Order: sequence, then structure tokens, then C-alpha cells
Amino acid sequence: GAVTQPSTLVGALTLALGFGVVVGAAPYLPRYRRRQRELLEQWARASEREHAVAAKLTQADQQKSEFLALVSHELRTPLTAVKGFVDTVLLHWDRLPDDRRRDLLTRASSSADELGRLVRQLMEFGRTESGPIEIAPAELDVGAAVDVALLGIAPVTARHRLEVDVPDELLVDADADAFNHVLVNLLTNAVKFSPTGSSVRVRACRAGDEAVVSVTDEGPGISADEQERIFDPFYQSGNGHHARGTGIGLTIAQRFAAQHGGRLWVESEPGKGATFSFTMPVAADDLVAAQYA
Repeated sequence: GAVTQPSTLVGALTLALGFGVVVGAAPYLPRYRRRQRELLEQWARASEREHAVAAKLTQADQQKSEFLALVSHELRTPLTAVKGFVDTVLLHWDRLPDDRRRDLLTRASSSADELGRLVRQLMEFGRTESGPIEIAPAELDVGAAVDVALLGIAPVTARHRLEVDVPDELLVDADADAFNHVLVNLLTNAVKFSPTGSSVRVRACRAGDEAVVSVTDEGPGISADEQERIFDPFYQSGNGHHARGTGIGLTIAQRFAAQHGGRLWVESEPGKGATFSFTMPVAADDLVAAQYA
């Protein structure tokens, strides 16, 4: 319902106070004044809450509109590329040499992979927004999981030098799909924001009862004031004006890490690249083995 304006409250109280004086109720004035202050304070708090709710609703509507426009653009871009490459091959099949046909179809496949990645990302975001993420942690070999992630995005990383430093038999208690999602997101971002031919390094180590996995790029880096904002939904770094994305990848990755009791963070300086790291708990069997080692 509508919140009563303070002028109305003050007017009513003034009339009540005046009437009370006329009938000889002066001893009750302090109580009336306290009640007046209480009512004004209640109105102020209700008004603040009303304005805060209205501001949040407005912001949510604006974000939803921007997100829908962004998603439409992001999905249309790889879809247009796929159709363009395939149509070119079909239209000029007889005139294209085999290597040119293979190149066009490879690029079409890469764009289709990008389209699939965006769709999966949107589905994961919807899942994480609707409530707690359902995961099934199990013993997972970090080295093998890194190999799976790199194999899955080999076409994306083909133009970069990959360096992998993961110790043997480092086991974590993690959901394999969630682990893969976090790592693939960090790898694709590293490639997307760094020059062709530059190095992307994947490292893992044990730190107490956690495993730390890091992805380092040689991109433009991230300023200090951006390092917290990049994990907000729909936020995109100003350094990535040339790169596509929905701005939800890091949000999802952070939620997956948190669901395992881990964390995800970035260390960076402008002009010096960026290192994104996340933690997962070391598997129970590995902890026991370490105690008796």
C-alpha cells in the first residue's frame, strides 16, 4: 500500500496535540511527541525500503533487457558464420580446391563449437540462478582433467603456445563436469584476451588440503578497480571490446568453485597479463596418504 506522507502525519499529530492542550491534557505532551518521532522514523524507514526495492526492480529490468539483446547478438554471430562458410562451400564446390573446402568447413565447425559453448553457458547460468547447484563430487585426477579440458577446446587454443605444469597423482574431490567448466572458461578467456602466438600456462599445485589450479595469459591485464567487477553477471572488461562473450562465464565459474568449498580469484596488473586461480579440496584418500608419507 501507499506510505503516508510525513506532512499528513505531522498535521494529524499537531491537531491531536492542540486538542489535548485545550482539554487539559498537557501532561501527556511528551508521550505524544515521542509517538510523533516514532511515526516519522517509521515512515522514513518504509520510504527508504520502498525506494530501494523500486531501484532494484528498475536495475533488474534494465539488466534483463541488456542481457537479452546481448544474447541475441552473441548467438547470431557464430550462427551467421556457420551458414556463411557452409553456403560458400556449397555454392562454389566445383571451383574450390580441397584444402580451401577443408579450411571453410573447419571454420564452420569452430563457429558451431562457439555457438554450442554459448548455449551451454546460458543453460548453466539459468541453473545456477534458480537455486543451489547440484554437483556430484568424486575423486578426480587433476592432470587427467586438464588433458580432457585442453582436448575439448583444441581448435580454440590452436594459435597459442600451451604450457602445462601439473604434478602426477594430484587428486581432488570434485564434480568432473564442474571442474571442466571452470577450467575451460578460464582457458577460453585467456586465449580470447591475449595475442595470437602468446603463451597460456596451466599450473596446479597442492596447498594444504586444497589443490590450486591457475591459468596465466599474456594479455593486457586487468586494472585493480575491475578485478572485483569482472565476476559480476553481465560485466565485460573494457579490454575485451574485440572479443565476444555474454559476461556470465566467470560468474558461473565462481559459483561452481564456491559450491565445492573453494574460491576463484584473479591476480593481474595492466600490461602484465592475468592469472586466474581456483581451488578444489584434495581427495580424502590423498590426504590420508600424505599423512602417512
